[in-house]
Amino acid sequence: MPSQQQRAIAGRLALGVGPGKIKRKNLRKLPPQVSPLEIERRYRAEQLALVDRMREAAQPFFDAGPSLFIDTPKRAGLEDWRERIERAVADGATPSIILDADGRLIREMMAELRAAFGALLNDEAIDRLAHTVGDATSEWSRRQLYRQIKHAFGVDPFLTEPHLYRRLEAFAAENVSLIKDIPAKTASQIELMVTRAVADGLRWEQVAKELEERFDVARARARLIARDQVGKLYGQVAAERQVALGLTRFAWRNVGDRRVRPLHVERGGNIYLFSKPPDGELPGGPILCRCYPDPVLEDLLG
Repeated sequence: MPSQQQRAIAGRLALGVGPGKIKRKNLRKLPPQVSPLEIERRYRAEQLALVDRMREAAQPFFDAGPSLFIDTPKRAGLEDWRERIERAVADGATPSIILDADGRLIREMMAELRAAFGALLNDEAIDRLAHTVGDATSEWSRRQLYRQIKHAFGVDPFLTEPHLYRRLEAFAAENVSLIKDIPAKTASQIELMVTRAVADGLRWEQVAKELEERFDVARARARLIARDQVGKLYGQVAAERQVALGLTRFAWRNVGDRRVRPLHVERGGNIYLFSKPPDGELPGGPILCRCYPDPVLEDLLG
């Protein structure tokens, strides 16, 4: 692994900047980086579209649901579940035993629902989406850094970036897993909620409302994944590029809106070592963080 000095020399060669060529006092103030909000928006839209398709796939479940609950029409050939549960409880059975004996319909319906959700998950498409988002975020970060370097030194850098391959592959693998987890977790939540509702004798109107809330939870999860993952990767690749360039320090930058957490407002503009970031956290690392490391280009001047 190259030393910090070797990286700094390689960085200066890549920029055509040597000690004494540019004076510190002549360095221009760096323009702020522009956050990859459009990438986050597109990623969020793709995941929300998946949740909408899940809700459509669940419509047969909603249509059949009333047959499981009291005071509603029964499907042909099915006994009244409420009466069966009441009789079983009167005989001293516990809800878990009741559902083990009488929960066949729920299990069959959940198997159909899981299959319908599974049919929406195209492994190739999800993998392509995760790689596209990762590559777009990395490219956006590269352009922001190169724009700052051009502004400061008046040169276009020429850098190779093999060190980012593993980072982007890890991002893609993690996000494929996160996307697949949305329908899997939603189905499990629905099964648990419906099973308990049948045991408690809830009315269908209440159950239907809670079912819809499960899809609202899935939508919130999709929004969180998009915002957190794009912000996290943006901070990671920015840091790795700057370290590879030979920089030892960074300035903590936040996006400056009301959603920035107070601690990151305090850190804004402060200079830290990459090797010793505050509380061990690099910008973008904490969940839902949209901060980024600004390069301290004076480190390249020797």
